[in-house]
Amino acid sequence: MNDMEQSSNLEQKVEVKNSRRRVTTFWILISLITLASLAWRVIYVIHWNWNQPLQGDAFYFHWQPWMLVHGLGFSDPYVYLGMQQGVNIPSSFYASSNHLLVPSAHHPPLLCIILAAGDLLSLQSFGTQLIILCIFGAATVTLCAILGRMLGGERVGVVAALIAAIYPGMWIYDGQLLAEQIAQFTVALLLIQLVLLWRNRSVKNAIFAGIFVALAALTRAELLMLILAPFLLAVFSMKQDSLKKRIRTVGIATATTVLVLSPWVIRNLVVFQYPEIIATDLGATVEAANCAASYDGTAQGYEVWNCVGLSIQWHDESYYDHVHLISGLDYANAHKGQAAIMAAARVGRLLYLFKPHQQATFILNFIDGWPQFADTALWYSSYPVEILGIAGLIILKKKKLPISPYILTFVIVFIATIIAFGDIRFRAVGEVPLTVLSAVGLNWIFTTIVGKFKNAPALGSMPAQTDNKTKEDAAVI
Repeated sequence: MNDMEQSSNLEQKVEVKNSRRRVTTFWILISLITLASLAWRVIYVIHWNWNQPLQGDAFYFHWQPWMLVHGLGFSDPYVYLGMQQGVNIPSSFYASSNHLLVPSAHHPPLLCIILAAGDLLSLQSFGTQLIILCIFGAATVTLCAILGRMLGGERVGVVAALIAAIYPGMWIYDGQLLAEQIAQFTVALLLIQLVLLWRNRSVKNAIFAGIFVALAALTRAELLMLILAPFLLAVFSMKQDSLKKRIRTVGIATATTVLVLSPWVIRNLVVFQYPEIIATDLGATVEAANCAASYDGTAQGYEVWNCVGLSIQWHDESYYDHVHLISGLDYANAHKGQAAIMAAARVGRLLYLFKPHQQATFILNFIDGWPQFADTALWYSSYPVEILGIAGLIILKKKKLPISPYILTFVIVFIATIIAFGDIRFRAVGEVPLTVLSAVGLNWIFTTIVGKFKNAPALGSMPAQTDNKTKEDAAVI
């Protein structure tokens, strides 16, 4: 072996060693950030949210897992317990034998299934259920780091993890028993898988993409629109592939999504009078968002549940879903002239551009129950994250990396908001790509500034000359 070969082998060994050291450092940093995020989330839950009244959606998500574990299936806990929504039911109430089982799909099932697994491990209290969600929230921080690393390298991954750990849009939801934390987790998994699918259009990657789309839809119903993600990826980012290969990739992913969703969808189509796909809560949401109080009052662009005429589903959830939906659509149709104004008001609330003070200090704090400091922190921090996210999207576009999955996620957020009302719960899934994209944008700013400092001439030195010089010019200089 000659000297050149020995030198080349030595350089390769050094590079491999340095690469391993960088990987180890990356994972150490991500682990520390994730653990710190988990610690903060637990403190946030215990200090500010531990003794919240069990009401609204939290009531459903708390008791539905108990009913699953005890063989009662997906039945309406409000009806089974004989109480109206929002009333705290003591466990002693279960001593009664006169319970009515009514099939329910008021919310998608994934969160209830996860919490039912916790119930089997005796993690049944409201507080321990919140801790379970904190674990998923902290895991999402790691997923953001992985996605950031895939898009821009290890530094982007670390920055993405830091933003995900600090930004209130990623941890405020831990304060209540809601599906948003699981939705963020499943969307992060899907976005990572879509990058893998773009890099390698294998059958395995297409199958996993379809699975993660289904899991996201089983968390929040509007995320069923993510079924378009593989199609958009094939159209805009797989142009070098043959049409046959692109159709195969999209077909496998779509078929997998349909297969995973089919047990829940078939069950809903069988047990309900009116067709229901994922959940039965659309009608009441539309009616609450389309009435005089939500169009012209101080709650313009938000929901007003006093507008909902029928609140207890004693018989068939799909019937009441249908009644509410027709009522809301009738009001919206009768006030078509206000459609653009209402859409702007709802999106404005979502982005803290319309009545931001009311949104942060009254609606989120008094109505939704989040702590005031968290609401205010989200209000002010949302602006820079949104601006950096837009910058990150532009940077990825210039690098010719796929951006359709992120745009689709944002479009879903806006569609859900326009159909429903301006609540931060609808922007929860959009926070995941926004966090990672903002890390891409922040890294670009940092790199640009550092690059300018490195290329700047030293104090007192002559500026660099980029023009071609003659010998005479060189002599003069």
